[in-house]
Amino acid sequence: MGRPHMEPLVDRDVTPRALRLPGWASGITYRTLSIDPVNGSCTQVVEMVGGFRQEAGFSRSEWELFILDGRLTIDGTAYTKGQYFFIPAGYRIGNIEAPLGCRAIWFFNDHYPDWVTATDHRDDDVATDQFVSVQAEDNVRWQVPTFFPQTEPGVFIKMLRLDEETGAFTGLYNMCAGFWQDNVSYHDCMEESYHIWGESWMMQFGYLPTGGYFYRPPYIGHGPFQCEYGTYAIFRTDSWLVNHFNWNPYMNVDENRQRVVDIVQKRQPLLTDWTFLTKDEFVP
Repeated sequence: MGRPHMEPLVDRDVTPRALRLPGWASGITYRTLSIDPVNGSCTQVVEMVGGFRQEAGFSRSEWELFILDGRLTIDGTAYTKGQYFFIPAGYRIGNIEAPLGCRAIWFFNDHYPDWVTATDHRDDDVATDQFVSVQAEDNVRWQVPTFFPQTEPGVFIKMLRLDEETGAFTGLYNMCAGFWQDNVSYHDCMEESYHIWGESWMMQFGYLPTGGYFYRPPYIGHGPFQCEYGTYAIFRTDSWLVNHFNWNPYMNVDENRQRVVDIVQKRQPLLTDWTFLTKDEFVP
């Protein structure tokens, strides 16, 4: 089933709740921005009270954490605003503490946020080589995006994590003040974004201020869009991002998907024929 389209949403309009899930210590409140009603995978803005402490352990879900404000100490090392982690499923991390409090956004990609207290990783199959820890504000440079086709000039990104097999990535983007793009975009991948600071406007969905959020399944048309004062946001996809542009804001998801198929059939007919081979017809 997957997560439904969620747009527009602003975090301050979501009622905060105390996190009371097995394994978690008390002292966390959360605001759910999106959730899969079947497996519980979700995106949440969380606040940890001063003095919060979580015993070392792991989640059975792949998850990501980005610090928005405050300080978080993990296994004795202090991390501040702009710190990003990608933690594979079953990867054990040390004691988590928030001496003076911390606000963050986290993404649980496989199921609901669970926690298992442990002294080691879950097992030998844990993808320890995929663990990412990076201070985005200090150690990652802005770059011009290489997505194809290109957006209008005025967008810069910081790539925090890229899955070379699937193309799924997490990054930061910055739209400059006065940015404007006059066409409609859609993609073959899911995309979601949270405004850390700034604002944007989308013709179909309206104004999105600081704390604004969207979760778009594939082929949701969006645009034209603009940014008056600038935007600084965290952004994720679940596969390679390809920009598909048109100038018809009234095309629906099925029409957008079919348009992509038609374009591929025209440009790469042999690839299309191979894609639709039956099992019996396929010859390696």
